[in-house]
Amino acid sequence: SIVFVMNGLIFMLIGLQLPIITQQLGDIGLTTAIKYGLLISLALIVTRLLCAFGAALFTRIASRFITVADPNPGWKSPLIAGWAGMRGVVSLAAALSIPVVIQGDQPFPYRNLILFMTFIVILVTLVFQGLTLPWLIRRVNPTDRFNSIPEQQQEIIIQKKIAQYSLQFLEEKYDGKVFSNEHVNNLYARLKLDLDFFNQEMEEITNVEESTLMDYQRMYLDLLDRQRKLLHEMNGRMEFEEELIRKYLSLIDFEEYKVREKMFLEESPV
Repeated sequence: SIVFVMNGLIFMLIGLQLPIITQQLGDIGLTTAIKYGLLISLALIVTRLLCAFGAALFTRIASRFITVADPNPGWKSPLIAGWAGMRGVVSLAAALSIPVVIQGDQPFPYRNLILFMTFIVILVTLVFQGLTLPWLIRRVNPTDRFNSIPEQQQEIIIQKKIAQYSLQFLEEKYDGKVFSNEHVNNLYARLKLDLDFFNQEMEEITNVEESTLMDYQRMYLDLLDRQRKLLHEMNGRMEFEEELIRKYLSLIDFEEYKVREKMFLEESPV
């Protein structure tokens, strides 16, 4: 790209000017100037790493107040982000912006030393950090924590947690009414069945072959259809109140919706 070509030209010009800069270091030797440049490079690398981990810590604290903040950013991503802090043309432009002379036509003190140390910093960060970055990524082996669980499994986990929380809530707050109140008891039993169903779904995802799971889904849909026909027959004979019949028809429809949605997600291409 054009940016890559321009960067290459700028660094080529740096290389052409470097001999002149080294000759004009003044009373500071070349070895001392290199040491200064390496020390500044080390300070920059450490500072950037500290800032990266500090930002991760701030994100963790902010997650208590901001829901979109990551509550557990880990250490791998901040380490890679901190190590990837290469310096380039911007650092050189900042150094070149130093005036050549100041008031009284006096040369700016240690301007060439600053330019030389900037070149050392660019060299260390681009060459050393740039070449070691792929090795660091392989060693750290970062993982995508947000997409590691398939969407289908995430839905089951969410529904399972809702059922678990609901059962725990009823047991803790309405323990005395769970079995004494018929309606609450039915709700509790319903949640218990849902929890068992989701546990079975999780086991099937990890242990059961796809063909076996599809057979189960087809048989379950057939069973729901038979239950629906039975309710319609009961409603036709007017054995029970129509409102109650419609209630259980709605529950069957909801069960069928969950199964068919699961089948659709499995058949959809990833």
